[in-house]
Amino acid sequence: MAQQAASERMPGKLKFALAAVWFQGLMNVVAAVLLFSLVSDRADHGQDEDAGVLRALAYVSLLAAAVLIAAAVLALRRLKGVRIAVIVVESILMAGALFTLFSGGGGPVIAGLVLGAFVIASFASAEGKAWFTR
Repeated sequence: MAQQAASERMPGKLKFALAAVWFQGLMNVVAAVLLFSLVSDRADHGQDEDAGVLRALAYVSLLAAAVLIAAAVLALRRLKGVRIAVIVVESILMAGALFTLFSGGGGPVIAGLVLGAFVIASFASAEGKAWFTR
C-alpha cells in the first residue's frame, strides 16, 4: 500500500515544469494586457498602422494563457491530452520566441526559450509520459 502511494506522486522534474507552465500562463495574461494597452494608447494618438498585428498578438497570448492554465489545472488529474497540449503550445510559443529573438529580442526571450525547452523536455520524458498514462 505504501509502495503504491509513493508511485502516485508526481516526479519532481514534472512538478517544476508544471510550475513553469503556471508561470508562463500568467505571464501570457500580463503580455496580453500590455499589448491591449499599447493598442489603445496608439489608437488614442492616431497611430493605428500596427494595431491589427498587435491586437492579434494579444489574442494569441490570451489563447496560449488559457490553454496553459487549463493544462496546469488538468495535469493534476493526469489526463493524457494535457501532456500533448502543453508540448504543442510550448512549441508554438518557442517558435514565436525564436522569431522575436532574430528580430532583435534580448535576454528575456532567451530565458523564455530555455524555460520552454525545459517544459517540453519534462513533459516528453519517460517520467512525464508515465505520469500521464497511469
